[in-house]
Amino acid sequence: MIVALTRLRRAAELASGIPEVAQHLTLALQKFDTAIPGLKPLRDVSEHINEYAMDGGRRKSISRVELEASTLSQDG
Repeated sequence: MIVALTRLRRAAELASGIPEVAQHLTLALQKFDTAIPGLKPLRDVSEHINEYAMDGGRRKSISRVELEASTLSQDG
């Protein structure tokens, strides 16, 4: 889903270079970015998960601890 949303955004950004639709797509891109503000970091982490898992990703604000998942179980 992250990849699909990223590709959709890129396609809209490319299409915004067409003068006839530029104004509408620029506004749509602003709304899209507001609705999904974390898309770029999500894409970066998903593409470079190995580096982030070892605290080596470019975005220093994202640590390997944030990649951890846990579950709660009633079994104890």
